[in-house]
Amino acid sequence: MKSDNGAMLTKIAAIINFVVSGIILLAGIIFSLVIGYIPEANNSELSNQVVSFIIIALAVLISFIIFLLGWLLLSASRKMRDKKTVKNGAIWAIVIGAITLGNVSGIFALIGGILALVDADK
Repeated sequence: MKSDNGAMLTKIAAIINFVVSGIILLAGIIFSLVIGYIPEANNSELSNQVVSFIIIALAVLISFIIFLLGWLLLSASRKMRDKKTVKNGAIWAIVIGAITLGNVSGIFALIGGILALVDADK
């Protein structure tokens, strides 16, 4: 039996991950621009351009990882809507929810995976 409730919670978790990914990327770009306009100190070992580049690189890396987790959650949500792949999607949602348990999207994914796993046995 397909799980609409579990799929909806998992899709909400994926949307939250997409939004957070964009916010992190935007904040990294803005912060690196602000750092780039600060006048350099004479005794600094790293120039402001190097620090700005490191900040943008970290923001892109973190944003990409969160976007990838959101994409996997969206894929799991789509699998929960098919009778044959409900268990596979539920297991993916539980695993990703356990990995990202510290935030709201992880909790939604975990609850959605558990609901889908329960609905799959019916």
